[in-house]
Amino acid sequence: MAKNVEVIDWASPARKAKRDNDLYINRDLKKLMTYREYRNQPVNVLSLPAEKWLWESQLIQNFPNNKINFLGTESNPVVYKKALEVATTINGKNVKTELLPNKWEEVVVRDFNSRMFNPTDAGFDIIYGDFMGTFNRGIIGYIEELLSDTEMLKPLGNIIFTFMLARGCKYTREETIKIGEKSAYRHQLYVDDDKMWLRNTKNNTSNLVHTYALGIMETVVLIAKKFGKVLIPAKPHVYYSPGANGAELPEGSFCFTRLK
Repeated sequence: MAKNVEVIDWASPARKAKRDNDLYINRDLKKLMTYREYRNQPVNVLSLPAEKWLWESQLIQNFPNNKINFLGTESNPVVYKKALEVATTINGKNVKTELLPNKWEEVVVRDFNSRMFNPTDAGFDIIYGDFMGTFNRGIIGYIEELLSDTEMLKPLGNIIFTFMLARGCKYTREETIKIGEKSAYRHQLYVDDDKMWLRNTKNNTSNLVHTYALGIMETVVLIAKKFGKVLIPAKPHVYYSPGANGAELPEGSFCFTRLK
């Protein structure tokens, strides 16, 4: 996850691209939300809400007719305390929240006891791993734990991740780029990049960002396949966060739908 989580203001104007990314996620979630609303079924969500539950709040606003159960997890005690206060403000007729002081990896291996779920409805419809950090071996391990579980993500459910694309563990990055180079999507316009045309005209931007994004996408799909699951990927969305000295650093949002 992102460093200095206690001081980052994800609602600030400088993080507008991060909030705009919510629109891309909503587009990919709309089919699921419409289906659950039609069936009058609750939507169970696992997320990393940080202090303000920003993504969760906009999801409520954009899908007001859905019944949503949010299970958040936050291991940082300072952030946890603030997030717990905010959680009570977004509860309502169609919304329930629960916050655990657990690490993400403790929750994705189902090491939790949620009061919100019935035994027959204990899986998640949406899992949002908003890591905002590097794609590394530890994260890959968490994804493997998550996808190895037969009930963690429901069929037709969505799993979403966000990662930094500007840097990462050298070995994992090189390995992932090689996977991206072999991707079946390699020669298609399969990445939504907010600065697509600017990226193609600047000499100081990496030409491997899209390949890296495709490699991350393919890696998640292959992990699912290893455990007998079929994930259909949406187009990765590349957006930009402010860096030092006016730099703009690419970040990627990835959404997958579980077919079976």
